[in-house]
Amino acid sequence: MIRTNPLQQLLLTLFLLCSLGLSAQSPSSELRILGASYNGPALLRWGPLQYELWIKGVQQGYRLERFTMSNNGAALSDAQVNASKVVLSERLLPASLATFTAMADTNDAAGVAMAAIYNDTIEPITNTGNDLLEALNANEQNDNRFSFALFAADASFVVAQKMALGFVDSGVSPTGVYLYRLSLYSADVTQVPVRYVHTLDMRVPLALPTMPIPKVETQPQQALISWSRENLDAHYTSYLVERSADNGQSWQLRNDRPLIGLEEADKPNDKNIYFADTILSQSTVYRYRVRGRSPFGVVGSPSIVVSAQSADMPLGGVPVIETIDRLNSGGLRLNWSFPAELNEQIKGFRIYRSTEPDANFQVLGSMQGAGVRTFTHTTPAHTNFYKIKAVDLKDHEHESIAFLGQPIDETPPAKPNGLQGSIDRAGLVKLNWTKNSEADLKGYRIYRSDHENGERFQVSPEPVAANTILDTLNMKTLSRKMYYWVKAVDFRENESAFSSILVLTRPDVNPPNAPVLSALEANDKGVKATWIPSTSSDVLRHVLQRRALGKITWEEVLSQNGRPVETQVFVDSTLKDELEWEYRLLAFDSSALFTPSTPQTIKAFQVKMPDIEQFSAESSLIGNQWVVKLSWQYPAGAKIRGFEILRSRAGGPMLPYRVLEISEGDDLSLGQSASGRKLYAWKDLGADRGVIYQYQVLAKFNNGANSSLSAIVEKKL
Repeated sequence: MIRTNPLQQLLLTLFLLCSLGLSAQSPSSELRILGASYNGPALLRWGPLQYELWIKGVQQGYRLERFTMSNNGAALSDAQVNASKVVLSERLLPASLATFTAMADTNDAAGVAMAAIYNDTIEPITNTGNDLLEALNANEQNDNRFSFALFAADASFVVAQKMALGFVDSGVSPTGVYLYRLSLYSADVTQVPVRYVHTLDMRVPLALPTMPIPKVETQPQQALISWSRENLDAHYTSYLVERSADNGQSWQLRNDRPLIGLEEADKPNDKNIYFADTILSQSTVYRYRVRGRSPFGVVGSPSIVVSAQSADMPLGGVPVIETIDRLNSGGLRLNWSFPAELNEQIKGFRIYRSTEPDANFQVLGSMQGAGVRTFTHTTPAHTNFYKIKAVDLKDHEHESIAFLGQPIDETPPAKPNGLQGSIDRAGLVKLNWTKNSEADLKGYRIYRSDHENGERFQVSPEPVAANTILDTLNMKTLSRKMYYWVKAVDFRENESAFSSILVLTRPDVNPPNAPVLSALEANDKGVKATWIPSTSSDVLRHVLQRRALGKITWEEVLSQNGRPVETQVFVDSTLKDELEWEYRLLAFDSSALFTPSTPQTIKAFQVKMPDIEQFSAESSLIGNQWVVKLSWQYPAGAKIRGFEILRSRAGGPMLPYRVLEISEGDDLSLGQSASGRKLYAWKDLGADRGVIYQYQVLAKFNNGANSSLSAIVEKKL
């Protein structure tokens, strides 16, 4: 029997009942009142949730009233409901001590209730023959009395009625809906008691759930009955076990005290209830069934019947295979021992054989006579597992432990054929081969090596039974090939020759070495990229990409096949915006793996700067000095920092001569032309008379870009 705190169990039962629709509506949480009908009278149960309220009920008693809410489906008015009041009990008190004393002789719950109600203290009760009292020993007086009282009421509805915690109302109609009102009795009519109510619809009888199919385990002279109380605690507070010895014609109750579904503290998840029954006859088949009893004392329908028969009494010994001799003829001789003092209890032995150590044993032969201790198997297979079973006088068998026997065998299995496999990019190797046909085949040993003629390592520590295996390889290695072989082995450890070699190539998972984007340079033609190719031998292509700084998507500006060995130069002349750009170079290998270079950023110039227009040269006299006056036009909105003058003297080379910064003076700018262009002028004070000079000019921008050179003008002073 499983035990725990009875107060916890009663509260569990009450609250589970509430969850099934038997809701008790109360003005506080101090007391719960429940009602139910099983196609009969109205059954009422209540229980205080605190010691103080319980002891008041014991001393003062309860007043119980009934009101009719509706009948035959017709609801009554408020006045009719009030007029329908029936006082079922003006003052319901616990039964007398004498009544409980008489009941305690046959009802353990009555003894518990009597002790709780009429003893001021409850001391440990031992050697009373009452399991309930002995099981419910406690340490604290008030808590013990309260817990025992609730436990006793929960264990027996008859006892609950005697404790003034239960009531049977037979004066109801099966088509009525009733409201029951419970309150503590008070002689003071001016005092308004706290009332607890419950509504009960007699048209909806409460159906008890079906019991689960019990399990039965037999031992010599004993049957252990168990069943799950999962989802049953809301309906049953105790259980009954019934047994039939005449094929179900009659049934006897086997537990003289109710079995209560409580939890053990060390097994909080065990929802099973157990009952051990004594079986005196080994030849009789007993049938068992279990039933549940509700908090209102109603016993539910029985479970499905299960059968049990006492297990055999132990023989006292079993055969033990000592040795198996291998004969030159190919046979095997089994030798076993068995206690001679048990010979009178057996008829002989049966020999069983299987090719598996723990299954599919078949009778190989029978040996009559209790004194036999040897048997010869003339035609054994390559692998044999034997059991010797002693046969007792009732033809029951008592078996030995299985023992392996193998005849003389030095013939190895055939060499495995058809070895094939694959390696994926994660390094997973799948191997398979044609299965051998030998009956004594134990399995296969698989070997591998990084080199065709290198040392071979066994993949699995033990032979594998299947003709397939998975292996894993390190893919971060320079060795691209892996070599595999397979051997077959039998149960005598005879090994075949190696299979033919299988060569597998690792997929390329190593990307190429990164190329180097060594320099970026902006000029008036675009962006000049200088890069060093990847040094990996399997590189097939290099790709130059760019994107505006801050953008996500890269665009391809160059795709160059092959693997050049020299530094490469490429000018990206397709830029249209003066923005900051990010460039990178990617190297792709033969497996489509790639590695990018480190990105670099540069601000590009506008590709095409405006040209110098209306460039001219003329002589001019300043004081008594002749000078060459240069003039030209340039767009007014250009972001220039100045101009550069190039000069050639007397047919010599055109060389940079003077850089004119805009900030040098206002005399450089002469205003604005009618077309919106700015007019610029500059005087060459360093020109000599009689010498022919040639001039060119270009605009220099704030971002470092230059315009194209102007046309050449020539002047002689």
